[in-house]
Amino acid sequence: MAPKDQNPNPQNTGEALQHVQAQFQKFWESPKAETEAEARVQHVLDYFIKPSDAPDRFEIKGLREVKLVSANPETASACFELTVAPHLCSKFGTLHGAAAAMLLDMLTSTCLSMIARPEYLDAGHVSRALILSYHRPIQQGEKIRVKCRVVSIGKRMANLTGEIVTPDGKICVSCVHDKVILERVKVKL
Repeated sequence: MAPKDQNPNPQNTGEALQHVQAQFQKFWESPKAETEAEARVQHVLDYFIKPSDAPDRFEIKGLREVKLVSANPETASACFELTVAPHLCSKFGTLHGAAAAMLLDMLTSTCLSMIARPEYLDAGHVSRALILSYHRPIQQGEKIRVKCRVVSIGKRMANLTGEIVTPDGKICVSCVHDKVILERVKVKL
């Protein structure tokens, strides 16, 4: 067992963790993000799609289509919408399963921003399990909504759910998303 002053999660060290912490520092300094759930979720979504050295990466290109509809801090839930673009589709002209998984992975994760605070959820989180059920196909060009929420959260784990639905509420894809909450590295001086 690691001593109390030693980081129990050696995977959250180095440059990646410093990058995540820098993003959270910017987040805490935004007065609007401190008070509004929608501003927090939008901040995370903007971070996901900001230009990088690889602007055509799968998730960046896919998330550019997404618009935040609402965020509710009382239920830690958010709703997004998008029109299914060709680059998200299979050769059969329907939303690809991997694209649905990417959307649900990234968008359910944004809900954690509504409950994040300094010293909690400020070192990032990683997926432990992402379980999807595909209920009906979604055609290219179809408008969809992605509904996400935090079901439960503890010191080290979070459980989220998400659904991709048609405008009239028919469920097309549903998911359960378990996350591991990382801790800040404790520096021994």
